Amino acid sequence: MKKITLFTLLSFSLLNVFSQCGFDEVRNKQLLDQNYILQEQAAEARLQNIINNNVGVSQKAGGVYTIPVVVHVLHLGESIGSGTNITDAQIQSSIDRLNEVYRGLDPNSPIDFEVEFSLAKRDPNCNATTGINRVNASGVPNYASSGVFLQSVGADENTLKDLSRWPETDYFNIWIVSEIDNNGGGSGIQGYANFYNGNAYEGSVMMYTVFGYDPTNAQPTWPLTFSRENGTPIHEFGHYFHLYHTFQGDNDDTTCPGDAVVGTDSDGCADTETHKRHTSTCPTNNDCNSNNPYGTNTINNYMSYFSCKQLLTSDQKLRVRAALDGTSIIASKGAVVPDAGYTAPVAVCNTNSVSTGFSGITSVELNGVNFTSFSSSSDGGNIDKSASCSGFYEIDATTTNTINVTVFPSNFQQLGIWIDWNDDGDFDDDAEQQHLSEDISAGATVPVVLQYPASIPFDDYVRVRLITDTDNRHGSGTINSSCYSSLNHGQSEDYTIYVEPSIAATPVADFNGTPTSLCEGNTTSFSDLSTNTPTSWAWDFGDGGSSTSQNPSHIYAAAGTYTVVLTATNANGSDLESKTDYITVSGLPSNAGAVSGSTSECENVTAIAYSIASVTGATNYTWSVPTGASIASGQGSTSIFVDFGNTSGNVTVIPSNTCGNGVGAQRVVTINSCVIPTMRADFCGTTIPVINKQFYATPIVNATEYEFKLVPQGAGQTITYLSLNTFRINFAWFSGWNYNTTYDISVKAKVSGAWSAYGPSCPITSPSQHTPTIRQDFCGTTIPVINKQFYATPYSGATEYEFKLVPQNGGSTLTYLSLNTFRINFAWFSGWDYNTTYDISVRVKVNGNWTSYGTSCEITSPDIPTPIIQSQFCGITVPQENYQIYASPIANASEYEFKLIPQGGGSTLTYLSPINFRLNFIWFSGWSNSTTYDVSVRVKINGTYT
Repeated sequence: MKKITLFTLLSFSLLNVFSQCGFDEVRNKQLLDQNYILQEQAAEARLQNIINNNVGVSQKAGGVYTIPVVVHVLHLGESIGSGTNITDAQIQSSIDRLNEVYRGLDPNSPIDFEVEFSLAKRDPNCNATTGINRVNASGVPNYASSGVFLQSVGADENTLKDLSRWPETDYFNIWIVSEIDNNGGGSGIQGYANFYNGNAYEGSVMMYTVFGYDPTNAQPTWPLTFSRENGTPIHEFGHYFHLYHTFQGDNDDTTCPGDAVVGTDSDGCADTETHKRHTSTCPTNNDCNSNNPYGTNTINNYMSYFSCKQLLTSDQKLRVRAALDGTSIIASKGAVVPDAGYTAPVAVCNTNSVSTGFSGITSVELNGVNFTSFSSSSDGGNIDKSASCSGFYEIDATTTNTINVTVFPSNFQQLGIWIDWNDDGDFDDDAEQQHLSEDISAGATVPVVLQYPASIPFDDYVRVRLITDTDNRHGSGTINSSCYSSLNHGQSEDYTIYVEPSIAATPVADFNGTPTSLCEGNTTSFSDLSTNTPTSWAWDFGDGGSSTSQNPSHIYAAAGTYTVVLTATNANGSDLESKTDYITVSGLPSNAGAVSGSTSECENVTAIAYSIASVTGATNYTWSVPTGASIASGQGSTSIFVDFGNTSGNVTVIPSNTCGNGVGAQRVVTINSCVIPTMRADFCGTTIPVINKQFYATPIVNATEYEFKLVPQGAGQTITYLSLNTFRINFAWFSGWNYNTTYDISVKAKVSGAWSAYGPSCPITSPSQHTPTIRQDFCGTTIPVINKQFYATPYSGATEYEFKLVPQNGGSTLTYLSLNTFRINFAWFSGWDYNTTYDISVRVKVNGNWTSYGTSCEITSPDIPTPIIQSQFCGITVPQENYQIYASPIANASEYEFKLIPQGGGSTLTYLSPINFRLNFIWFSGWSNSTTYDVSVRVKINGTYT
């Protein structure tokens, strides 16, 4: 088993040694064209908008996109199955493998892109086809000798494609060629693809030696070389769907990509890592990620050049589906058998031939199908897809349809739209002119609601014509007819709309009710809003009541939430509209529960809390308090704060809603004359020297709690501190105070459950800021282990502590930044040494500013620990040769050396493991099965072994 596994891995690696892709070379040529740059930018912006805002029709999930594929085999005159003229079976094996990967049927790549591929079943002329075109291309200059030209030598690519090219908006064109740049069908560039935008000549070019799937060599006559895993088609199909290489932006393996701009230095997928290309290898560590091991999503990704490619990722799925969402190719009928009833619309008008880069139509969307194009220069002034039986729009003319036209992304534009509803060869009849306008902003989308004629041509194909040009501010004439022939910069585009057969309209049920929220015993009036003329109605009001009136009224006698259902019927059928929890009927609130809060308070106390649990059905709570007391806050809610006077009484609450009041509740409160505490006079007017210096209130007999209040004499926040059973306080116990600030400090006490009022205030000044230090009880000590904590003195208001270690015997100064904590240990530093005495000091950040470092303190680091094998592994028998055994990790160790001594005699084995405290038997040379070894370990620290 082990030999077989090793052979498979080696074979896979060797078979991928020279595999490369020409996508970047093709794209670099395209980026020389400013029109292409604008189109790619617009496509990426649309793609990101769909991903980030979920605005697409179904790009996340829920609909399988079927892509019609046509394979053009550009052979050299051989018979089928010989040389470059590969068999149908080899082609089908590639399509089947593509479906396995893109539908998540391969266990190594389980993400279902919900995209599948089908060899075309109808050609552009509506004839049945196998989706495979065989063309003898040997007569094209330089093809027989060198194949297709990409970088150095060969036949012109577009000349070859013109031998057999189907509409790119409706089919994914695959051209199978003999070789690329005279590589003999072997090493070097294996294939390449364009991004899908619907432009001419888009598709993929691949050599006959890579298009097929035969991993076990079951078909030895198939001329597959290098990998027989079909990796090149999977890779190139990814490019077609707007996937970049995972190493995008590495400047030919010279730079780690910055991962900032999609298409420049990022592949746009967060679940792959930035890395440099490594062709036909499978390295362990990523030199663009601190030399950490590669993640599976990257090292095994089909869009890399690694030799261990076997998966695609979730973020790549998002890009693929967003790129395809709403496009014409996913609406293409190319993968469906021909429609015998198809008849192309009658031709209308002459074509235009203007060709500039200043105007055009970039997108035409109708009913979820989108045909994209660009300027008149890129489209030749005219696009006519009206005769295509594979790519057209479909509408239900019994409902509203909107055509959305996006114009060129520069210059003000004008636009005209016509539909030849009666298919008579002109646009002069009822409702055939749909739109004419000028002053359209660059890049704007113009929505036009289709107007229908009195006689709709159901179950028929009709022509829609669009014309655009720059508007008159750019010197262009005004478009005034469907056959306008004086275009300055613009273009015309013709498409087909299939008007679906008419179906007799059943009702579409709908209704509303007024009111939908009411008190029990009141009435809701319902209104029928159904369309398509129902003749009978059946209402279910949700409480057992019903009606057959068109617009009934209904009394709701009991509180509750009710679902209302209307079934509307006519001769064509019925429709049901159900509105869940549509009617809310309220009764009086339930009775209030007990009031929570104090029953005994001192006179003149403030902010005493009272509350009740929420009462079912209540929307408001009305509170009342004893004479002389007031509600400080919370009236109308379930909890209030009360400021008392000197009169006892009741705290009462009554729950209510719009239907009336519920039964209230009350709590009896006794007001007592209480002793009021004060701050000790000897502290008033003084400055406290340090933050943990105690100052005192006067003690109150039987007091169980004291609450201190600090009010800054200048502007600032009032601060309180609740002290259980103690009348002393220090500034360290408060949060939010400032140094060198005078506070008016007062105190109140709780006796027998009642709080007194605050006593008179006393001015006390907080300490001046001091220099932070290490706690003295740690100075002069040796820390026993690296994770043993030692402490600085706490510093009020500090948001950061920075510790500094200076070795007494020379060496690098070390620092560690600790957020909002005054503790530290040696394990948190990088670069320290064992058994070394350090002068340690600390500084803090307060209000965004750093203090100076405080006085240093001498502390010695721990001795070097002895490395051992972890105890849970001692005495065991390992189950397999790659079972991991661990030593104890040692800080600062740069190497671990493991030693195996066989107990029954034999050679001692060693293994040197750089920065790794684990081992397994497979790493050693010369070990034997079923042998007991004494295993030990030593480590190298600062160049010396323990």
